[in-house]
Amino acid sequence: MMEKLSKLSAKYLTYYVHARRWKSELDFFTIEVGFYMHVFSEELIKWIKSDQLETLKQQLIKLTELINEKHKISELLENQLQDLELMAENMLLKSEEEIAKEQVNLEYLMNDLVHEFRETKKILFKSIEYIIAGANLKVG
Repeated sequence: MMEKLSKLSAKYLTYYVHARRWKSELDFFTIEVGFYMHVFSEELIKWIKSDQLETLKQQLIKLTELINEKHKISELLENQLQDLELMAENMLLKSEEEIAKEQVNLEYLMNDLVHEFRETKKILFKSIEYIIAGANLKVG
């Protein structure tokens, strides 16, 4: 595969490298979301104080929305990777301008997803702190 990709210009090879990195980030996103869903199972939610419960529910809803967004981005990303691989084989029917526009769109979507996920995680971390403090659990 790398032999074929080496036929790409530096610009499109950079697109490919970024797309592969984003794919890796999305794969790890799935692992992280699974962790949060497990942490906030019904058994642990009972330790959340009622004043924090609504905030936690909102963040779990936000996680679900981010999962849906991740699926949309994953599909666009797979298409972009396939297009770049086809470009390396001189078999692509799209214009270079279309590829560039799709790359910019993917970068925007990924940046937005990462930003939203980080903000959500900050609140989830606080919820974990409340669980630990409320249950008098000791860490470390």
